Amino acid sequence: MRGRTRRLFGGRADIFPIKTTTSAMKAANVIIHRPLAITFLLITAAVLADAETILIDWGDGSGTGGVSAPSFPAGDGKYWNSLGNNTANPTNAALIDSTNGSTPVTVTVSTGSGSVSGWGDFNGAAAPDPYDEFSVRDDALFNGDTGAIPITFSGLLANTEYDFTMISRRPASGRDGKVTITTGTSTDIGSGLVLVLNGDVLSFSATSDATGKISLGFAENTAGGGGAVMNGMTITGDFTASTPAAPQLSGFTYDPVTGNSEVSLKAAANTDYKLVEASDLDFATPDQDPVTLLGASIGTVNENTITTDGSGNATVQFNLGTANSATFIRAETP
Repeated sequence: MRGRTRRLFGGRADIFPIKTTTSAMKAANVIIHRPLAITFLLITAAVLADAETILIDWGDGSGTGGVSAPSFPAGDGKYWNSLGNNTANPTNAALIDSTNGSTPVTVTVSTGSGSVSGWGDFNGAAAPDPYDEFSVRDDALFNGDTGAIPITFSGLLANTEYDFTMISRRPASGRDGKVTITTGTSTDIGSGLVLVLNGDVLSFSATSDATGKISLGFAENTAGGGGAVMNGMTITGDFTASTPAAPQLSGFTYDPVTGNSEVSLKAAANTDYKLVEASDLDFATPDQDPVTLLGASIGTVNENTITTDGSGNATVQFNLGTANSATFIRAETP
């Protein structure tokens, strides 16, 4: 930062130690900057919800002789998503978590067609919790080729880490599988992880991309007869963003030479907002309404509106000029 510095106070108008009016009390997120010194009081966003787990039974057996996992296995208390139905490219856009809570997560499996990949009944051997349900290890997604089947999760929080586990159970002939990642990132997977046939549960972490997607690939680790199977999978993490009661501004920066500024916004996901500037805390005499936006490093700018990403975040650039003696800024819906 160059030149003179300026002071920043951030927060709700009703926490300032000054007399406020009704309209000021409604100004949930206000930044005040002055031309003398700059300090930061960052607004803390709401804490994300506790981690949840989604349980997936690959291959629900319909048409193959296998058994579909019950929604609520007796004596277990966990809810499962049974996916496959002997369908080439199934999509499930309403995955539930293990407590039967709804999630925004969608999963798509692109098996293509023919005998190389698909769904099968394999009467898998015993497996540890939560895969100890016979209906889960009985049938599976299989791939008889080294070309990967894409498994894509959408609707996750953007740039967020999730934990995965999976098993491979088949008492007859078969091969180890290989797990890769094509969308998102993972320091665990590298060039690929081996899913050992009738071996230990495979565990790893992966981070979603900026659109909230993770795509895994599943294939035979080495070419040969029998093919690789994946009977079940779990994914654990935060599936729904915690939305603040009102838009929250933080991370304000200002260049007193050019007037260029930046601020981060935490609010509802995929929602339009504008920044409003005024000379007084009541916002009764706006100098510029709305603030002219120059761009965004997170979120999308459309003229003077910023749209938050799938996690409710945005970081936007604008210019406040160099002559303001006192400016108040807040975020509000257009």
